[in-house]
This record gives sequence, C-alpha cells and structure tokens, in this order.
Amino acid sequence: MTTAQLARLTLDEAAAYAPGDPDREWRVRAAWKLQQIADGIPCSEWTPPPAWFGPGYQKEAA
Repeated sequence: MTTAQLARLTLDEAAAYAPGDPDREWRVRAAWKLQQIADGIPCSEWTPPPAWFGPGYQKEAA
C-alpha cells in the first residue's frame, strides 16, 4: 500500500464520523500529513489541513 492509498483509506475512515467529532478530526489531520508525504513535501514545510481537505477529497492522478 502506498502512502497516498493510506491517506485515502484514512479519509474514508474519517467519513464514518460526524464533522467536529474528535475521531474524525485526528483522522483528517493524519490523512493530510500522509498526503503531504506522498506529495514529497519535506516535513519542515508541512501545513495544517486546509478547510477543503476532508473525506470528499480526491487527488487527481499524476
């Protein structure tokens, strides 16, 4: 399983929880970090997840 696939799986898990639920929030934050790893962003440049990032997010295939 690739890092991008793991990010997608984590977002899919987050969808089972209501917005604002702590279980959803940590999964969305973890998925964002995984997506930044998959995109090759150095950890010193990681950002918090943007408002548009969540269970409905679909990364376009490169």
